[in-house]
Amino acid sequence: MRNPILTLTTIILLALPTIAQERGPKRSQTERKKGDFENVEKRIKNAVERGDITKEEAKAKFAEMKKMMERGRIAEQKSDKPNFESIEQRLKEGVRRGDLTEEQAKAKFAEMKKQFEKRREAANHKRNNQVDHQQRREHEEREQQERRMHEEREHEQDRDHEERGHHEHDHTERQLDEAREHAERQRERHHHARFDAIEKSLHQAVEAGLISGLEAQKTMAKLHLAAIKHQQKKERR
Repeated sequence: MRNPILTLTTIILLALPTIAQERGPKRSQTERKKGDFENVEKRIKNAVERGDITKEEAKAKFAEMKKMMERGRIAEQKSDKPNFESIEQRLKEGVRRGDLTEEQAKAKFAEMKKQFEKRREAANHKRNNQVDHQQRREHEEREQQERRMHEEREHEQDRDHEERGHHEHDHTERQLDEAREHAERQRERHHHARFDAIEKSLHQAVEAGLISGLEAQKTMAKLHLAAIKHQQKKERR
């Protein structure tokens, strides 16, 4: 009858590459494999101390375990998908050696495939969620950009409308100023024309002997003084 410790050790050796693929994220696989290796190494040393296996057999087991771990590491680098053919072959070899029954091998192989499908579905679900999240974020960003563009267009239109209003107001003010200046010039021309007519009439009266030159000068001075007072009063208003 096979030694139970040796059988257990062999089963663990067969399962090591698949255990690393079945559990946890990639960043923790190295630490997990190291722990598995140290655990199996300790059990093999204990078996040697108890005399269950020889040192040569232990060395062979260590070498086989390292090779299996290296093959598993290379397989993981090439693909995340387990090499089911290789795993199935190793399980069959374990059955032929009597390390486990055919039913145990089938159950273990089925469990491994089941776990892989779960991980693949979870990865697909996570990837789909990431895609949906990215699409929602892009949609929200497009909506925000469209809102900003719409607000900028409305702001630009309001600013153009306000500027046109200012231009129209300035144009109206200029027109009013021009009209006032024109009216003022007209009044000044009319005022000068009146003064010229009055001065001419006084000159004719002096020549006719109706009034003296001094009286004519006094009359013109009064008219000029009245005009100045009227202008000052208008400016104060």
